[in-house]
Amino acid sequence: MRRDLTALADGFQFHLRDEGSAYVFPPEWPEAVHADRVYPAPGSLGILAAKNWFVPVAIEVAHVPPEIDDAAWDHIVEATLALPSGRLVLAGGPAPGRDQPPVELSPGTWRALILMGNLDRTAVDAEGDDYYKVVLWPGDGPLIVRKRWLPSDG
Repeated sequence: MRRDLTALADGFQFHLRDEGSAYVFPPEWPEAVHADRVYPAPGSLGILAAKNWFVPVAIEVAHVPPEIDDAAWDHIVEATLALPSGRLVLAGGPAPGRDQPPVELSPGTWRALILMGNLDRTAVDAEGDDYYKVVLWPGDGPLIVRKRWLPSDG
């Protein structure tokens, strides 16, 4: 199953959350979270975007961890997302109320592989072509940065 959605990355962030989870992300994230680009919270994952505008986000569901070509992506993170309602919401941030229609999944704990591309070629305004893909499968585990992106200017 695949859904191609768009998130409003206002404040350079968007979120994956269980429909029943409270909105928990502050407008400014702790500095320690910036390098990982993923901010885990109860029933939610915050994702740091490269641009402060609308970004494409593909959501795929698998039965097992996917095989991916790491070279095709700038930044790759694995994290766990609890979905007790079984309804995954892609939400813009940092203000609540910017949700896409929920993706129906089985209630439980899911592993999320968060893939980020074209981060170096994205401007700080509405111009840019960064894109995101999230692959979910049943599972649990710690946050793992599989590939870390470093800005070319820093």
